[in-house]
Amino acid sequence: MTLCGATYDGDYCEAYGPLYIDRWPEKHATNLAILDFLIGDRSETRWLDLACGQAWHFARMAGRARMTGVDASPAQLAMARAAAPHAVFMEADLRAFAPEPGSFNLVTLFWGAYCYLAEWEQMARMIERAVAGLAPGGSLYIEVLPIEAIPSFNASRFAAETGFRARRVGHSQHWIYRDRGGFHRMLSPPATGFIDLLADRFERVRLHDDGRFMRHLVAHRRTV
Repeated sequence: MTLCGATYDGDYCEAYGPLYIDRWPEKHATNLAILDFLIGDRSETRWLDLACGQAWHFARMAGRARMTGVDASPAQLAMARAAAPHAVFMEADLRAFAPEPGSFNLVTLFWGAYCYLAEWEQMARMIERAVAGLAPGGSLYIEVLPIEAIPSFNASRFAAETGFRARRVGHSQHWIYRDRGGFHRMLSPPATGFIDLLADRFERVRLHDDGRFMRHLVAHRRTV
């Protein structure tokens, strides 16, 4: 089983939309605003979404780009294909997946999905491969979940309504979260690590705090 495939099974995927799509309208509005800026009016944009889940973003941006989604969960991909039949999807493990060099204009990764990886080195290699997959002038958009944001998640309306809480493991960058899918064991390195990795490769790198627990990291226009 590839990474997360066991957690994101059919039953959990049925519950996923009401939990993590319907309840976070402000976060998703920020996603769409940033995507609208990055894609603009270029319908020829080639967009790769890593850990695409149920392809909510693809469904909302239909006709705006040529879309390819990658996820480790067959159940999530089945729902993605139904939601965004205009896109291409493939099942793959982010620890090994490598897009063809220079084949995309935009690469995204939402919901801090990299946190499932076991160590920073795996995350860095995944990002290196994502950057290599960008054509010159392409952009990278990652939703970053730093460890210091965990308290704001636990104080959110979502946590109050569902009873779900994230628990930091000691003073480490590891944390545990339990919901209807079971235990999620996660790692959240500082956002500065991502910025340092990308700063010399793009015209500009910006980290936007949306006032909730997510940070929106946009590396705009690859230069090298």
